[in-house]
Amino acid sequence: NALDKYLEKLKNVDFKEDTQGEKTEKIDWEAGITELAFMFEILFKNSEIGCSMKQYKRRWDLIAKHFTINGEEITSKAIRSAFHETKKNKTTDGRPLKHELYESLLELTTDIKDAKH
Repeated sequence: NALDKYLEKLKNVDFKEDTQGEKTEKIDWEAGITELAFMFEILFKNSEIGCSMKQYKRRWDLIAKHFTINGEEITSKAIRSAFHETKKNKTTDGRPLKHELYESLLELTTDIKDAKH
């Protein structure tokens, strides 16, 4: 499924700047900008996953730096705007239409955490 493909791609990404000055390949996200923002909100807001809250305020910039959407560059402003528009949408309770897929990340992290203990 799409989540498994994404997680597999993420394993191979080096999030540090290339010391040779070369551009690091970006991950091409094939869902929408709202889903990308929502997924990262889940990643940052759940301490079990392990994202550093030190970077939370810069999350939109970090996403724009490391992702494209369907091959197109994105801006931190566009990601932030898409996320806030979703939060205002009362018909989806502030979540993207396919939110279940991304929320399944929470179940996965709980399973992993429980397996470690």
